[in-house]
Amino acid sequence: MTFDKVRLRFRKENELRFLSHHDLMRCFERLLRRSGLPYRSSQGFHPLPRISIVQPLALGMIGTREVMELELTHFLPPDEILQRLQRHSPSGLTFSQITPIAPNLSAVPIRHQYQVELRIPSPILAEKVQQLDLQDKIWVERLHPKPKSINVRPFIQNLAITANDLAFSLWITTKGTARADEILSLLQDDLNGADLFGLITRTDLILLDELSNTDRLSLPDLSKEPEQIFHPGEKTPRKHLHRTKETIPTSDPDWGTASPNWPRVE
Repeated sequence: MTFDKVRLRFRKENELRFLSHHDLMRCFERLLRRSGLPYRSSQGFHPLPRISIVQPLALGMIGTREVMELELTHFLPPDEILQRLQRHSPSGLTFSQITPIAPNLSAVPIRHQYQVELRIPSPILAEKVQQLDLQDKIWVERLHPKPKSINVRPFIQNLAITANDLAFSLWITTKGTARADEILSLLQDDLNGADLFGLITRTDLILLDELSNTDRLSLPDLSKEPEQIFHPGEKTPRKHLHRTKETIPTSDPDWGTASPNWPRVE
């Protein structure tokens, strides 16, 4: 079956930045229905629009050039698609660009760029940023899926500070990436817990197929497994996943076991 595919750039801000990824997908589903676009759906008992959001934002972040890919049953002019979506999009969601792509092409993100608002000027922060940028190894602690320390230094690029904000880029690889909150927590610890950082904005999401051949040749080799140290013996409490079962007090062995939340049979 032949179909068309487009890639959209959109902006997510204001109150909409508190919308989770799953809620945003439902928002796009309603938006597609209201716009009357001939979107392609999945198969099964609960068909859903065939859309994908590349590298979803963390809750509370602003995104200025986010990426969504949409499959259509037949061709429509890109300008018409953009106009229909803009006409029905809620406040805080703005579409800025649309590009037709091959049906078998999927976005491969390689770098995201961040800008963090500074609440108050700090002369110490510039010095700490410079020291962090000069380090050969930068270790952060992660608890999931297993407790470990990971060296995020190979992922960090262009760490810089101005009078009003902190800017940096993070490489995205098949072996993982660093998170914006991890970088900020390193600086926050060094500054004795001072609450200097405000809104976090992802200003751009760079995709591999959008780079020129010259830019691709200049990409660093990040195919190696990131340096990490596992901490065996440390367990993260996950009470919502581990429930203690108890035997129902009855003489019938077919009752088996049940959760404590089930009604007891005396």
